[in-house]
Parts: sequence; C-alpha cells; structure tokens
Amino acid sequence: MFRTALDSHPDHDDEARISLSLGLAQAKLGRHRDAAETFQAMIERGINDFLIHRNLALQYELLGDSRSLEQRAIYLQKYDSALKAILK
Repeated sequence: MFRTALDSHPDHDDEARISLSLGLAQAKLGRHRDAAETFQAMIERGINDFLIHRNLALQYELLGDSRSLEQRAIYLQKYDSALKAILK
C-alpha cells in the first residue's frame, strides 16, 4: 500500500509522510534492514527531519551497526535546532 502511494508521485510533504509510515511499519514488522534503507533513502532525497535520523539511529542500533552513533548525534543536533526555533 505504501509503495503504491509512493509510486503515484505524491508531493514532497505527502512523500515524507508516506515514507515515514513505510519505515515505521517495516520496523514494527521486525524488518529493521528494510526500515533503515527506507530512512536512509529519505535522507538522500532531501527529507532530512530529526525524526528520520532518530528512527535511522534506532534501526542501526538494532542491527548492531556502528552508524547508529553518528545518526543519534545528527538527530540530537537537529532536535536542538528545532527546539531553539520554537523558543525564539
């Protein structure tokens, strides 16, 4: 269902929501490598939200991939920036 929605060429915001939903569903199904690939593909396409990095870090951690630390650091930096923007 998510793949069909993505194949319909949604706008950028819809693509982000659909891709995030796909990655989260893959993670819940225990398909951590697929979920990590989905989140990584989102980053490569310019969908670069702190939630993507957080979820990618979690998937890498579950896979025993050392890139989890890098993604966690990026997540925290982006989360900090988002909080600062809200508090201005």
